[in-house]
Amino acid sequence: MKKYLLVIFCLTTLVISGQPAPPNKQLDSLIKANQQYLKEDEHKFNLLLSIMDEYANANRAEGITTGKEAVALAKKLNKSLEAEANLSLGTAYIIRDDRANAKGAYLEAERLYRELKNLKGAAAAQQGLGNTCADKKEALVYFEKALATYSELKDKRGMAGNMQNIGLAYVTLGNNTKALEHLEKGLAIFTEIDNKEGIGGCLDNIGLVHSAMSNYPAAIDCHQKAITVFEAMGNLRGTVQNLNNIGNIFIALEDYPKARDYYEKALHISEAQNDRYGIAILNGNIGFLNSEMEDYPKALANFQRAFALFEEMNMEANIGMVWGSLGKVYLGLKEYAKSFDYARKSLALCEQYGLKEGRAQNLQTISTACIMADAKVLAAAGISPAKRYSMALDYAQQSLQLSKEMGNINMQKENWWNLSTLYEKEGKPVKALDAYKTYVNLRDSIIGLDAQKQITRNEMQFAFEKKEATAREEQERKDAIARQEIARQRLIRNIIMAGLAVALILLTIIYQQRQRVKQTTAQLKVSLTEKEALLREIHHRVKNNLEVISSLLTLQTRNMTDESGKSALAEGQSRVQSIALIHHKLYRTDDLGSVELHDFVQDLFKQVKDVFNEPGMVVNLELNDTEVWLSTEASIPFGLILNELFTNIFKYAVQAGRENIIKVLIAETASNDIVEYHIVCRDNGPGMPDSFEPQKSTSMGMKVIQLLTRQLKGQSRFYNDGGLVFDLQFSRKQGPLTPGI
Repeated sequence: MKKYLLVIFCLTTLVISGQPAPPNKQLDSLIKANQQYLKEDEHKFNLLLSIMDEYANANRAEGITTGKEAVALAKKLNKSLEAEANLSLGTAYIIRDDRANAKGAYLEAERLYRELKNLKGAAAAQQGLGNTCADKKEALVYFEKALATYSELKDKRGMAGNMQNIGLAYVTLGNNTKALEHLEKGLAIFTEIDNKEGIGGCLDNIGLVHSAMSNYPAAIDCHQKAITVFEAMGNLRGTVQNLNNIGNIFIALEDYPKARDYYEKALHISEAQNDRYGIAILNGNIGFLNSEMEDYPKALANFQRAFALFEEMNMEANIGMVWGSLGKVYLGLKEYAKSFDYARKSLALCEQYGLKEGRAQNLQTISTACIMADAKVLAAAGISPAKRYSMALDYAQQSLQLSKEMGNINMQKENWWNLSTLYEKEGKPVKALDAYKTYVNLRDSIIGLDAQKQITRNEMQFAFEKKEATAREEQERKDAIARQEIARQRLIRNIIMAGLAVALILLTIIYQQRQRVKQTTAQLKVSLTEKEALLREIHHRVKNNLEVISSLLTLQTRNMTDESGKSALAEGQSRVQSIALIHHKLYRTDDLGSVELHDFVQDLFKQVKDVFNEPGMVVNLELNDTEVWLSTEASIPFGLILNELFTNIFKYAVQAGRENIIKVLIAETASNDIVEYHIVCRDNGPGMPDSFEPQKSTSMGMKVIQLLTRQLKGQSRFYNDGGLVFDLQFSRKQGPLTPGI
């Protein structure tokens, strides 16, 4: 999946910092009241805190000044107010992204609250301290302390808030499983206490985690639920944030029309609210979208508008990101002098704020511009034409290292292309060829990822169409009921107006009305039957797509609480993935009629290991290096048999505290016109009980193995020898590998 510079930045900023709002009448009235109220007492203190909150929500520097004034006044009054003022000042610093001063304010608040023996206040300060930590492991320590205190106080809102903070820390640490676990616990508590703001926030963050895991259908489902919650509350900022995040998902899937729809919906709301921050963010995202579609003039206009707004709000980090995007746009426009200027300015700010992806992108932009620009432009940019390639090489290598650290495959690919070009320019053909080969390998892997994106898009399209079809049917049903109700009311009015004298006419009208109702009902039934037939056809097509089945199984697993059911679905998904792996191997090789078993067995082992391995388990595969090819039809039952064996080993033979070894021996011998295959799979586990008879087993796995062995027209047996051993033998007629066993 591509990771995009401005999109990722916007998403993070929306979650952490909040969106600035324009000055409002409430703020003006508070300032006026504070100026008129001269007595230094608790009332003036509360006015100062309210003014600070308004400024902070608008991300204005005056919030810090007012906060310091509140702290100074609180010191004259009492420690309780001083602790409260420091806590609020810390939050104002966080919104301004001044984490060092925020930490100082929160530490002072915690000290004062502990002196006052106010555990709830101390926990709030610890929670704030966690938000100041760049090191998320350190942040976890503060969040967990705060959670323990809130749990002791049985403060469910505080518990839920810290569950959410811990989940977000685990996202940054790359542990998405732990992140989901804590975010879902937080969601459960917020739901229990009916805290709508917390419910919407948790759904939003869970959606972000699913996006990070490339589980896009689940991510969109969470963001849409969050939008429903925020719309019901009238929380336009939350609505905009989730519309933006759905747009980011469609950017990742390269479905630009849908991404544009969501961005423009969010932008319309932000413009209606005169929300400068939201307008800037969304213009940046739309600019990125236009840049990806190579509509550079439109992208330039979007980025320039975003820059102007960020400059008004004095938001340096955001300005740096926009400069980097402008550098890329001018590179696309072949205006290399401007590309150098903006990329260099952006690089300086990204280094100042520790924005790794921004640094990587700007280094790559400058490296590319050095390759493309002529000597005159280079000289004007202060770059010696004689040193252009050595400088470009250095920048490309730095960018490559950063993109590897971030796992950004697309950026790695572009850097390897630059390196290939630069090595060739410097007369290093071997290095140039090696760099080009790496570029080609990464390009091919991205093509595979693009295929997966298409599958996900198809799956999501099916879900959307199904949802829309259901909504249309429901609306048609309501419309039919409404029409019937209108007709009934008209009939009643006619009866009242006509009276007994026109009873015969009324009876005729009633009869005709009933006939129309019957006809309408019959038409609705026909329409419903047609729609049901259409949905069956859609289901019939989708079942043939293995990747869609796997995705649906994943979604089903999330909604199940029964562990045995989850396990069964996981095994079923593993079987589907083993077949998909064979098709993947065929896609990556020139020979579409056969599969090389050595790499296939290794990949299948890794695949099963990813599903079933647990922390503390050490499982290694030992596989002989013999090159053996198998036809497509034989590979599928063979792959399913091996999948069952690996699954059973992980479930029953693997033990913690020791090295678990799986050995697979694959042999091929030919005599006369017959090719014999001999496969042995063994583990070093406890083996099977003496009383166990595989042929009489009723387990699904054993039945699958026996059935597939017969399909291969082979023979298999299980026995113990330092662990469980499975021995499989089958054969084929000698000759080219064409479809068939």
